[in-house]
Amino acid sequence: MKKKLICEKIGGSPQFVITAPELMKAVIDLDPALWAATSAPCESLSANSKFISYLDPNNSGSIRVDEVIAAIKFLLESFKSEQELNNQSEALNLSELNVESGAGKDFLKFVKKSFSVKDETAELTLKQVSDKIDIVSSGALKGDGNLTAKAVENAADLNLFNDILAISAKDCLTQELLDKFIADAEDFLQ
Repeated sequence: MKKKLICEKIGGSPQFVITAPELMKAVIDLDPALWAATSAPCESLSANSKFISYLDPNNSGSIRVDEVIAAIKFLLESFKSEQELNNQSEALNLSELNVESGAGKDFLKFVKKSFSVKDETAELTLKQVSDKIDIVSSGALKGDGNLTAKAVENAADLNLFNDILAISAKDCLTQELLDKFIADAEDFLQ
């Protein structure tokens, strides 16, 4: 059964409203001239900041029509059925991922590796994801490429770590900073 496009008066003009996941397909073909805006500043949006950052892959500070369309295509491609997008439970059944698509296959591979999931029919819960984010972001190695003193295990390494930071006037060690220190030390020794 085909769904009809529904418009509501928003900001003084009729705007397309997505009431069901299958209507997202219609957004892909909707002329950008019919959109309420062709871009929106990220800071004006009320949503999870990490989610917003995924919609703004080039870090321009705004989300454009083509970026919204790319996100919709990614969602539709990632699942076997758009009805899974209507699932309001706090768990994703991995068997719903479309492993025939690159996006779905990559997502399943990431979940298996990151959450030690072996069974492709298992569920990934919101709690599992939240717990994993908490573990990664609270540890000494956060995956951001910055090394802090908490990650240095022995006294000799900690002394070298502190010396490098003192010379550079930085509060954490990056690969770029370490490479510069090594190059400068080699130049000094020559």
